[in-house]
Amino acid sequence: MAAAALVGAAGNEVVARYRIRVGRRISSAALVAEGQHARTDALTSLAVLLGVGGAMLGYPQVDAVVGLLIAAVILLVLWASMRTTVHRLMDGIEPQVLTTLEEVTAAVPGVRAVRQARARWSGHRMEADLEVDVDPGLTVGEADAVAHEVRKVLTATVPNLDGVAVHTCAARAVQS
Repeated sequence: MAAAALVGAAGNEVVARYRIRVGRRISSAALVAEGQHARTDALTSLAVLLGVGGAMLGYPQVDAVVGLLIAAVILLVLWASMRTTVHRLMDGIEPQVLTTLEEVTAAVPGVRAVRQARARWSGHRMEADLEVDVDPGLTVGEADAVAHEVRKVLTATVPNLDGVAVHTCAARAVQS
């Protein structure tokens, strides 16, 4: 029984690490959650070994305590996975992603200011929508070239960003 518990724990941990690593690389909240589930299975295997060991040594209450600890760990993993998944379902985006979108866009030649930046997850890919101020003296073609450059720079810089809609607005000088 001890050998089976150790082999099971090791196997589940290997699977957990792989799923979590791939899930983070492709920004898949579901795959990360599945990796955390596999890690919970690994911990459960080790906990069962502790519970049985305690009972065999004459402490049957250890098994009940281990059972409660397993339940607590499962609830914590469920809560963390659910928070991430529900956040994504509600089109939630990490604040640092919006900051990156704004900073990268503001650095593109021809962009005077970023009026608004929005982003959302669509599966494990991200889409963004930006409004940027450009020189009012630009032609439509020149403003479109600025928008194209913003799209190019953002998709090359921001991980998992697929779709970018850039709306250019003619910036007016502020008069005092």
